[in-house]
Amino acid sequence: MTPRLRRWLTGGAAAILLLFLGRWLVGFLALRWWAAAISPDALASVTRWSLLGLALDVAAVLIASIWFAAQALMVARSIGSVQVEHQIGDLRVREAIPTKLLLTGALAIGALLGLVTGVGAREWRAPLALAWQGVHYGVSDPFLGRDLGVLTANYPVWHLAQRYTALLVILGIVLSGLLYLGIGALRRVDRRWDLHLDARRHLGGLLGMLGLVIAVGYLLAPMRLATAAFAPTGDSSATVRILAANAAAGAAIAVAAMSFAWAVRARHSLLLAGWTVFALAALAERVAVPAFLAEGPSRAPPDAPARQMESVFWGLRIEESAIAPLDTTPSSVLALWDERALSR
Repeated sequence: MTPRLRRWLTGGAAAILLLFLGRWLVGFLALRWWAAAISPDALASVTRWSLLGLALDVAAVLIASIWFAAQALMVARSIGSVQVEHQIGDLRVREAIPTKLLLTGALAIGALLGLVTGVGAREWRAPLALAWQGVHYGVSDPFLGRDLGVLTANYPVWHLAQRYTALLVILGIVLSGLLYLGIGALRRVDRRWDLHLDARRHLGGLLGMLGLVIAVGYLLAPMRLATAAFAPTGDSSATVRILAANAAAGAAIAVAAMSFAWAVRARHSLLLAGWTVFALAALAERVAVPAFLAEGPSRAPPDAPARQMESVFWGLRIEESAIAPLDTTPSSVLALWDERALSR
């Protein structure tokens, strides 16, 4: 890499960083000016909220960048040295790429993918703040029998963490596979795939991690059903759906174990069969089981339980006499609210 090209790349990266920081700073100052016109408490609250969003974005970008850079470095270090071929006249000359350039490339790939996947983590502020504060209603969910605070505060954070981890692992597999394919550690020879030992260990470990992350997602599936807009209404349907999710979690753990075993011993057919069976099991859990247990058209929960849960969530004490389903004028709706209820 020539010094001039290095300067251009450094300047471009700095310009992109300044654009992101400038955009955030303008929005931050405008929000603070707006809040200062309301009250000092609003200014302090908005400032903390904005700084929390910035901290989440930075943390997510750093975690993703370190993860992707580590995958790229593992690919580069697994074969000792990377060589490229140059055509000079009728001769093909192989030249080793300097280690410093490989390190720079790995860091650049990690930073780019980390920026793409990490920016936007500020949207996690509300569920994280709610889970950090902790919620306990003293009212059990009729579907799982757990306190509603677990479903409204804890589950969203667990779901976000599981999905973000799955995204990192999947992109790590894609990135590593493409890099191994590019350097020749993964290639097709005589109608079959030939995989370098270190590449197999690396990809096998990532596939095993993916299986474990998917298993965690299936263990959270009962909470996902409980918080769905149209959860199963019958006890038998709910039980079967939960059992199917637990079975799928077990299958994901089994395929993770197969992936770790494949990383040690190259049994390609066993790995392919395991992931194929798991894909069919996942399809059955997501499509076939709900269709088989269909109880007719999906319907919303009855009005009485829905009103009871909403009154618990919002701290409202709604009287039956105040319910006017056909009257949607602003005065009838606002009559349900008062200052004390809103403060709760």
